[in-house]
Amino acid sequence: MNKFDIENLDLFYGENQALKSINLPIPVRQVTALI
Repeated sequence: MNKFDIENLDLFYGENQALKSINLPIPVRQVTALI
């Protein structure tokens, strides 16, 4: 079971696309860090 889900995330830094169509499940009772 997931606490929440990130689906189809696109991230731009200025005109440059840094992330494209990222899916990331965040599970319950688990530490998740993004660097």
